[in-house]
Amino acid sequence: MQYSLPDKPPFEWVSLLLEEIEIIFWKKEAAQKEYPDVPLISDKPGNLIVYVYVEEIDKLFERVKDKVIVIIEPKDQSYGIREFTIQDPFDFTLTFARVMDK
Repeated sequence: MQYSLPDKPPFEWVSLLLEEIEIIFWKKEAAQKEYPDVPLISDKPGNLIVYVYVEEIDKLFERVKDKVIVIIEPKDQSYGIREFTIQDPFDFTLTFARVMDK
């Protein structure tokens, strides 16, 4: 486990780093709080939020913001990530992020 919120169980989310791939697992209720406009809690067996790291986060946001539904505008998170979240034309939830300079 790389990161978790909170630091001790019960966790709302955890991050696993497998070489160059990071996988984040969320409790559905915690994800629903972060993305209130996306129907994550349903009778369907699973939901997917794709989290992608990019270098030029603000330039990417400017390129896509008028073509998608913006769920969260770019913002600096307390955990050292600048990110934004969109819903694409196929209804997938995508978060794009960049690790902030320390």
